[in-house]
This record gives sequence, structure tokens and C-alpha cells, in this order.
Amino acid sequence: MKKFYKNANVASLNDGGYQILLDGKAIKTRSKRDLHLPTVILAEKIAAEWQNQGDIIKPDTMPFMRLSCTAIDSVMAQKDLIAANLAAYGDSDLICYMAEYPEILIKKQHQAWQPLHQWIDNKYDIKLIIAAGIIHVPQDNDSLVKFKNITKKFDAFKLTALHELTTLSGSIVIALAVMDGEISAKDGFLNSIIDDIYQAETWGEDMDAVIRNEKRMAEFLDADKFYQYLE
Repeated sequence: MKKFYKNANVASLNDGGYQILLDGKAIKTRSKRDLHLPTVILAEKIAAEWQNQGDIIKPDTMPFMRLSCTAIDSVMAQKDLIAANLAAYGDSDLICYMAEYPEILIKKQHQAWQPLHQWIDNKYDIKLIIAAGIIHVPQDNDSLVKFKNITKKFDAFKLTALHELTTLSGSIVIALAVMDGEISAKDGFLNSIIDDIYQAETWGEDMDAVIRNEKRMAEFLDADKFYQYLE
């Protein structure tokens, strides 16, 4: 789409929210819903995304617009279902499955994940069951209930951020630790690809994997910023 406006600005709403105006006209989501935003900083970031477009509008350069549309168009309508699906990640969380070999990989995983095991216990009283290998080992029902209690408290925008961070990393524990500020977003993502990093160090880089992980990391960092702009 060619750029059809000159100025993108933020306007306050009577309910305390914010919207984006393109040459004075309020923009809507992909599904033609009102793009009402909860914080002024998020609105300013989205306005900047629109303002910084060149002659051609490129949606893939507008991550905060995309995530906001997802929150409004998709998450709001099925918030309870999405919250339950995210809580279910706790039953097969990436950091619950340690490698069986080699020893160096086991050590790397332990150094990165054991502090997260301890953190989720201290923060939410969730004691993860840790297994070796990839065969599924169920978590205690009490832990799964606690994950559900965590996710159901998120509003649609924060749940969108949690969804991105969890699905990109394969770990709701990593996602929650990043959102809580326990670890940085960069470290959180790197903790989720320890096996890929080990394989690259051992056998050399697979450029397809490098490109894939660079894209996922960029999306992960954007999701973290999106969450921060909601606070």
C-alpha cells in the first residue's frame, strides 16, 4: 500500500485510552475494530511506526501495530481459551527437559535453566518436575492450576505479549521471567536455543537455522518491548 497520509499523531480518548490519527482520522485494526490503546507510550510507538514509513507502507516494520491488532482482533474474543492454552505450556515446558548427553550440553542447560527452576518456585511456588530426554513427564496438577491462575489474570494486551514470548521460546517459565525482569529478553531467548547454539559451536553454523533464530529473536525482543510499553 502506498503511503496516503502525512502525519501520524496520538489522541486521548474519554475512557483514558489512546488512539492513532492519520491526518486527523482514527485508524482501525485489520478487522476494522477501533484501535484503542491502553498506554500513551504504546500509542506513541505505534504512531512513530506509521510516521516512519516511506512511500510504501510495510506492515512487517510495524511490530507494535501488529501485536496491538492481534490483542484486539484475536485475543479479546477468546481470552480465556488462550490463557488456558498458554498455561498448558507448563506441562511440557522446554526447561523441564534436560539433555541426556553430552556432558557439556547438560552443563550449559543446567547453568541457564536451574536458576529459572528456582525462580519459578520462589516467585509462584511452582516446583517443576525435571526430566532427562524428550519423553513427556507430566507436571503436578497443583503446578498446572497455578499456571492457570497466573495466565487468567492477564488482560488481552499483556496476554498477547505472553503468548508471543512463550510460543517463540517454547517456555512459559522463560516468558514469565522476562516479563518479571528476572532475566533480559536477549538472555531469555538465548536460553531457549541452547541446543542450537551448542550444535553450531560443535558442527558449524547452519545458515538456515541462523536466519530463523535471528528472526525469532527480533520478534521476541519486540514482544518484550511491547509488554514494557503496557506498564
